[in-house]
Amino acid sequence: MKIPCSISRAEWVTGSLAVVVLGLTLSASPGDSLSLKQKQTKAISNCRQIITAVRIYSADHAGEHPTGSTANEAFRALFRETIVEVEDIFGCPDSMFKPDGVIGKAPDFADAVKPGENHWAMTADLTDSSSNSIPLVYENPVKAAWPAKWITPAEEAKSKGAAWIDGTVIVGLNDSSVRLMKLLPGKGSPMGLELDPKTGKDIFDPSAPQTILDVELAKKGP
Repeated sequence: MKIPCSISRAEWVTGSLAVVVLGLTLSASPGDSLSLKQKQTKAISNCRQIITAVRIYSADHAGEHPTGSTANEAFRALFRETIVEVEDIFGCPDSMFKPDGVIGKAPDFADAVKPGENHWAMTADLTDSSSNSIPLVYENPVKAAWPAKWITPAEEAKSKGAAWIDGTVIVGLNDSSVRLMKLLPGKGSPMGLELDPKTGKDIFDPSAPQTILDVELAKKGP
């Protein structure tokens, strides 16, 4: 995906961040108790903003997406390129992974999306030319193994690999669309997604395995 010539890179970045700030203003007022739907809407917005940032990056890198040994490392490149300036989009309501708002100083931004501050996993080595139907950015799975799997939790708190309490997971595809997708039945056990009703296939196609860039867990203890 190329940035339209009528819109500058700076305008894309400014517009994206404006949407993020607006989303935070609407959904993060002190004392508010958000419904499940509101939390999912906020998380879907975050996923879309991350994908937008990846597209801006790829437009400057011959279609290549940011990469690293983890999703945190890949997303940190978005800060170094000054595409993203705030960490909030890498969080998710109820998630154990919470951005602290500290990104460090240029040019490295070493404090951006540190361990425990990024909720979103990413598929490695994709480009803008890769299949549109491949998952690109999605909620962290139980482990970094293809096809990805999640656990439906007993309560709303989202631990590592937890789906939403209604058994759904947010998945952004390489065509920039974002879906709220149902897991196969099976509470308490890691489960994959229900088959895509349009294709009858798992979008995490087991016949074409990809590498998942996992999230980094916060370090325990001193």
